[in-house]
Amino acid sequence: MQQMIVKEKQTDIAILRTLGAAPGNVLKMFVVQGAIIGLVGTVAGALLGCVLAVNFLSILHFIEHTFDASRNPAQWAVAGFSMGGTCALDLVVEHPSTFTHFVDISGDLAPNSGDPAQTLADLYGGNVAAEHANEPLLVMHAHGRYRGVSGLFLTSTAEPRHQREAEELSQAAAKVDIWSQVEVSPGSHVWQFAGPAFATAYPWLASQLAATPAHREARSPKPA
Repeated sequence: MQQMIVKEKQTDIAILRTLGAAPGNVLKMFVVQGAIIGLVGTVAGALLGCVLAVNFLSILHFIEHTFDASRNPAQWAVAGFSMGGTCALDLVVEHPSTFTHFVDISGDLAPNSGDPAQTLADLYGGNVAAEHANEPLLVMHAHGRYRGVSGLFLTSTAEPRHQREAEELSQAAAKVDIWSQVEVSPGSHVWQFAGPAFATAYPWLASQLAATPAHREARSPKPA
C-alpha cells in the first residue's frame, strides 16, 4: 500500500524535499497516512461486517423483493477475500438452508482480530460458546452431513499459511459431504490477486447456481 502511495506521490515528495523536509519526516508522513488508512478500513469493515451479520436475513429479503431474486438457497452464494473469505465460508456452513455455495479467497481458519485472547475479547466479548459457534471446523463437525453444498478455496503462492489452512478446511468439509477444492495461483495477499482469482472461479460458481441439485457437478475452474 505505502509503495503504491509513494509511487503515485513522487511529485509531492519532490516538492517536500525541495522545501527542506528531511527524508525521515517524509517517511513519517507516509507511515502515519498508512496507519490512518488501515485503522479507518479496519473499523469500517468491522462495523459493516457486524451490521451485515446481524441483519443478513433482512438484507436477503430486501434483495429478493427489490430485484426479484431467487428464493432458492441453491442459487445463492457468498464470496469474499481475506477475512471476507472466512465470513463467506462461515455463512454457508452456519446457514446451509440460506446459502449453499462459497468462494473463500485467502481466508483464515476462523474469524480473528489477532491472537486468541484478543479475538475472544474483541469479537465475542469473552463468550467461548459464541466463538465456537463461529469457527468453521467446529461448526461443520457439529452439523454433520450437508446436502448440495460446494465451494472453492483460492489462495496464492506467497501464502503458505493460508494454503495449509485451506487444505485443512477442505479436508474437514469433505468429511461432512461438502465438495470443495483448493486452488493455488501465483500472487500474494493483495486485491490484485483476489480480483483475477474470483474471475477465474466465476464460471464454476455460475454453473453451480444454474444447476439443479440432481444434476449439479462440482468442477474445478479452468485457469484464465
